[in-house]
Amino acid sequence: MINSSIAAIAIPLGRLSPWFEEALNSALSQTVKVPVYLIANGLQQRENERLQELAKLHQQIKLFVFDQRVGMFENWNRILNLVEEPYFGMLHDDDLLESWAIEKILGIIEKYPNQGIYFTSERIMDDAGIFYDEVPLIMDAAPVILTRKDIEHWAVSNRICATGFLLNRSFAVAEGGYRVDLTYTSDWNLYFAVGAKYGACFAGIHCGRYRFGGKTGQTTNSLAKNGFALSEYKRQQSLNLSRIGLSDKDREKEAKISAAQFAKTTLHHFSSQLGEEGMKNVATTLVDGLIMGRLGSVKGILGNKVCRLLASKFISIKYPDTRKANSIASS
Repeated sequence: MINSSIAAIAIPLGRLSPWFEEALNSALSQTVKVPVYLIANGLQQRENERLQELAKLHQQIKLFVFDQRVGMFENWNRILNLVEEPYFGMLHDDDLLESWAIEKILGIIEKYPNQGIYFTSERIMDDAGIFYDEVPLIMDAAPVILTRKDIEHWAVSNRICATGFLLNRSFAVAEGGYRVDLTYTSDWNLYFAVGAKYGACFAGIHCGRYRFGGKTGQTTNSLAKNGFALSEYKRQQSLNLSRIGLSDKDREKEAKISAAQFAKTTLHHFSSQLGEEGMKNVATTLVDGLIMGRLGSVKGILGNKVCRLLASKFISIKYPDTRKANSIASS
């Protein structure tokens, strides 16, 4: 029998998104019922009134209304003090949980207890809820405890656990909670810190739907223009790799190759929003990744300058939007 008393879902609210009630319904409709905490951060009166109506309709809802508006990550930290259950999953109000998410993850906890974080996979959708890729739905997969090698990969890969996870609340508190000075990666920073120190368990099942688009109001969108999101991504990689003690040489190689993958994602979703500085950042990251990856074996023979010219030419052909910025990246 699955113990549902150990888990909760928390939804921090800075403004009610157009998808809020859809997100809330996905939390309330779980096959295993758990409390759903709503942490309202200085909302407008009409928004608070709607939350009060919903709390009266659903006994699962535990509503906390804060008149004082604080920063987004400070509001996230309120979760750590308000949630009473040992584990919680944070659901943003533009994302969704599959109906089986909590049941599946609690089953994993039962099989592999006492880990710091339990996380799964999510499918990525756009503003309209349409999946970007036709990824086959996965509902069953063997959970695994992450090895040292897995942790190293997690340190540099774009695996932030946006939705579909349960985190040990006491371990999160012990690690200092969500850092307010990390503009883009506060969630990844905390989840990695907990997983690397106290253990992480992963199952490749789809437990969530992550909304990624230009109309969601995400921090990603506001940071995309000047490429700051990419810079923060690199910064987080360095923090992660330093935490697990990877050598400088290995850290540089892994980070540059992985950052290039995130640069491709940035270019794909935010090409029209990237300004000159942002496009330059993307182009430089793609060139660095190619040199460190495919051209790494010949760099010693051809030299850095020639390698950069070759890499810049290749990137310009493959990603035409970067051509102007690439002339700077190759110099």
